[in-house]
Amino acid sequence: GIVLTGSIMLSNSASNTKREYEQRIGQLDKWYEDNADAIAFGQFYRENYPKQYSQWHTGQWQQDIAYRDSLRRAHSLDRLRRLYQSDD
Repeated sequence: GIVLTGSIMLSNSASNTKREYEQRIGQLDKWYEDNADAIAFGQFYRENYPKQYSQWHTGQWQQDIAYRDSLRRAHSLDRLRRLYQSDD
């Protein structure tokens, strides 16, 4: 009886581990999707600006990304505004 319950507990913990592992992989996948822009930007930055890349930990790259995103946002808002104005 003891051996049987032991093996059941083992298989349970194994499936739990598998589920946790799959969940973690899912979280990582989602993180990579959510941060695809930042990751791509980082790779570009590292390849093209190796000197500045070493200063990344100062948070400058976060400002760069925020700046670029704000430019993109401003541009898209501007484009939308022009689209709506041309309709009038």
